[in-house]
Amino acid sequence: MSFNALDLSIEEVEKIAGFLGYGRPSSPVWFIGFEEGLGNMNAEDATKNCKARGRFEKIMDLYEAHLDLLQCGLPIDLEERPPRTQVWQFMAKLMLARENSNDWSDKTKVKDYIRFRLGRKNGDTFLTELSTYSYRPQLRQFVAGQICGDPQ
Repeated sequence: MSFNALDLSIEEVEKIAGFLGYGRPSSPVWFIGFEEGLGNMNAEDATKNCKARGRFEKIMDLYEAHLDLLQCGLPIDLEERPPRTQVWQFMAKLMLARENSNDWSDKTKVKDYIRFRLGRKNGDTFLTELSTYSYRPQLRQFVAGQICGDPQ
């Protein structure tokens, strides 16, 4: 059985809904957000990324998971082109300060923490969300309509 125009199977919908987060759940620091951020994703990328998230394991390495996601039609390679996500920068600064790094606010160190350490399967952080999809009104309506039928 298939759901919607996204052609999501029941198993893919269950994987999206059952996604727990990025990193190592036994890590000493958890960051809990309200919803998945989607950056400046266009509708085509959002559709493909929804399908890709349907293949995610319950827990993923942030870097590895993002290689399966697209932005502007290209894979999101956090090591080569990390997004300028302010929340991730804040997380990196907190973690660097936690390590007693005197230069916790240094832009290069923050960028490198995001590129190589944030949300990694063997790292010191676990990133999770209260909701596995975005609550942006236009996207929420799109996703709900695609998964559940017309929300009207």
